[in-house]
Amino acid sequence: MLELLTPSPITLSPLSHSFTRTLTGLTTLAFTLSPLDPALPQLREESLIRDTATGQTYRLRGIHILPSEAEFSARLQLDDWEASAVTRFVRPSATAQGILGEILPKNWSLRCVNSSDATRDFTMEFGGTPLDISKKVQEEFSCAIAYDNLQRVCILSFPDCLPVSDTVLTEGADLRSIPEYTGKSTSLCTRIYPVGADNVTIESVNNGLPYVENHSYTDRVIAKIWKDERYTIPAHLKAAAQAMVDSLSQPETAWEISIHDLYRRDPERWAGHKAVLGQRIKVTWQGREITAMIVEETVYPDDPGKNTLCIGSVPATAIGSLGQLKRRLEDPNGDFSTGISATIRANLNQITPDSIGAVSKSGLAGELTGYATESYVSSSLSGYATEHFVTAQIQSAIDATWEASY
Repeated sequence: MLELLTPSPITLSPLSHSFTRTLTGLTTLAFTLSPLDPALPQLREESLIRDTATGQTYRLRGIHILPSEAEFSARLQLDDWEASAVTRFVRPSATAQGILGEILPKNWSLRCVNSSDATRDFTMEFGGTPLDISKKVQEEFSCAIAYDNLQRVCILSFPDCLPVSDTVLTEGADLRSIPEYTGKSTSLCTRIYPVGADNVTIESVNNGLPYVENHSYTDRVIAKIWKDERYTIPAHLKAAAQAMVDSLSQPETAWEISIHDLYRRDPERWAGHKAVLGQRIKVTWQGREITAMIVEETVYPDDPGKNTLCIGSVPATAIGSLGQLKRRLEDPNGDFSTGISATIRANLNQITPDSIGAVSKSGLAGELTGYATESYVSSSLSGYATEHFVTAQIQSAIDATWEASY
């Protein structure tokens, strides 16, 4: 159940709601209400929403009210992590747990599910908030971070160190449809020549070789120069370069899986079907089997049968959503295309020399909210334009972003 936190909390009656969780810990809440819901006038940007099942609170970040329903999006409330900042943050030979333990806001604690002795020369020249630093830790150390804002606990784990679980999701019992695949090899690299501060290289600690490599995916030599002046010690530079080439030596891949989520329906009965964020699982269908980590999950508490998982390394919001957006725009009878057209026509400025009608770029803000192309499209519209021009600009922006993603 969701409730709006006011002096007297107001119980919300969402038509649907879901939580999307990733390894960054920045859980998002999405819910819809009837446009006639009596609580609607009380909901404002930055309002606090509480999930009574877990006690977690969320800051309302987006509101979109339509004739048929009102859509809301919120992010896990982390006010303490955004209330201060440092102008520079540099820690040589630091561990993930060491950095997080240092930046914890007042009254927060750190819990390590498992640990890692990996060290990095950690540098943020322009500093940031504790949340900014935490995000950087997650990127640099390939760790997972979760936040419990009820108990004020930051939870650190290293999923890459965990073995493959016993869970096997099968086509007959678990999958609602054939998984959707996303793959990119634009960043593929099998050999890195690292250079540190003052042109430090690694030959002295790498048998005379100036590079590190990984050919686990392909025998091809795909070389890149990597310069990072944070590193002054050859051994540290080599370790960082090896970690980088290990991660870049494989194509970025992801499978989006729609599941019945038997485990969340009845954990005791379906313990063997457990599939949760950070877990390594196997998925089989039509004679095919893949093994990968769950990097994102969307959970519908009131309807587990709609839950989805993303396994692999490319977020479902990358190429997958661009392709979906491209398909939606190209379908003239789809909700998205008709919504765009309706928005354009509703904002027509009839006082034009040729009486064709035009729309200002501000009139499209609602339809484009949440898409990477929004700023591109908006910046391309100067003053007013015909409906055909606006639609063409949106199509061009989506095409350009689609091409750029490869």
